[in-house]
Amino acid sequence: MNESNRELLRLRKWAHGLFVLLVVLLLAKVLWESVNFAFYVRNTMENDPSAMQLGPMDIPMAAVVLAYRIGMAAVALMILRSLWTEETPFLMKIVRRMKALALVLALYEPCLRLLIYWQVRVTGATNVNWGAAPGVLLPAAAVVYCLALVFQYGVILQTQADETL
Repeated sequence: MNESNRELLRLRKWAHGLFVLLVVLLLAKVLWESVNFAFYVRNTMENDPSAMQLGPMDIPMAAVVLAYRIGMAAVALMILRSLWTEETPFLMKIVRRMKALALVLALYEPCLRLLIYWQVRVTGATNVNWGAAPGVLLPAAAVVYCLALVFQYGVILQTQADETL
């Protein structure tokens, strides 16, 4: 086995290990947040039972935020899985997934802020504490999109090389 094949095998093993680590961390995060939420509800109900009232926008907001987070994690995990299972990382499906991840990252904050606006308009208050500065995820989205363009260029170069052979 030559040096480039060993390097490729090593990179695939790293991608596989990172995939497994991220899946374990994602499951631990979900478990941790579930336990924290359960303790929050229990403590709130013990101290002031009237304090825990769900408004008409709380469930849709939680569903959208959960869908976004699960979507981002799923796309990132699909990209990592493709890196170790496919023959080459320069595939259009990886490029599409990276562009989708960039779009989801770019739209996360505006969608959340729109939901908060609707919640305040409907109920007069919000339970969401958005402490991050505006535009926090936009640089990450730009980086992921630029990486997608690099991968797209790699797809074109690989296609040209395959046609030449």
